[in-house]
Amino acid sequence: PALPAVPVPVELRVFNLDFPDRPTLHLGGWDETDGDKPRYGVNAANRDALVAHLRSRFVDSPWSTPAVMPFGAFGEDGPMTQPPDTSSFDMWLKRWPDARRFCVFNSVRDNIAGWKMGDPLFAVQVGHWIRFWVAFLRERGVEPDRLVLLLLDEPRKPAHDRIIIAWARAIKAAAPDVVLWEDPVYKDPKKMASEMLSAVDVLCPNRRQLLQVGEPLAALYRKQQAQGKRLELYSCTGPARLLDP
Repeated sequence: PALPAVPVPVELRVFNLDFPDRPTLHLGGWDETDGDKPRYGVNAANRDALVAHLRSRFVDSPWSTPAVMPFGAFGEDGPMTQPPDTSSFDMWLKRWPDARRFCVFNSVRDNIAGWKMGDPLFAVQVGHWIRFWVAFLRERGVEPDRLVLLLLDEPRKPAHDRIIIAWARAIKAAAPDVVLWEDPVYKDPKKMASEMLSAVDVLCPNRRQLLQVGEPLAALYRKQQAQGKRLELYSCTGPARLLDP
């Protein structure tokens, strides 16, 4: 039988305010729209349309592949002998003229151009590299605090932490305003190296993992926030993985 109609009172209040032209909350995803090679469903045919759509939806923090920040070449005694190719970064900047942050996934390892962590020249070479890119961006009107680096994605074991710590210390010594961003996925928060947490500026827990692990993980991130770390959130799991913000 049909259910009886039930009247439901509705009160509508219209506030006399305007939303800001740009939200204060940063928004981005791993769009990687810096190149032309097909990646995560993005290719030369649809890339410009995707960028236009993301910009219209207030995405202000595009992400790139490591290709935008190559290392260049170094001499045996340390100085850079061949500067990195800047063409990919230049093209990426043109595609995102109104971005507030430029986020680069560097995917670093335990060396830079062959100089291993622990070698006295490792930090020297990293310093040459990051200072070059800071100068490059400043020439284009982008201050170093708008450059966000994900050195190693989803650290989950001590070897990852050691790499992040070595690179972070070298980068901060040479360019302290560059923002270092990490997304740890340790299920046991006690196993995260405190030096790694203190070495970066932004910590971005995985939202699904945060909900699964619960209070022990939440307490760790609340403590980090109280100590001055910026917190962000990400999720890229399940059937909506591709281009999930």
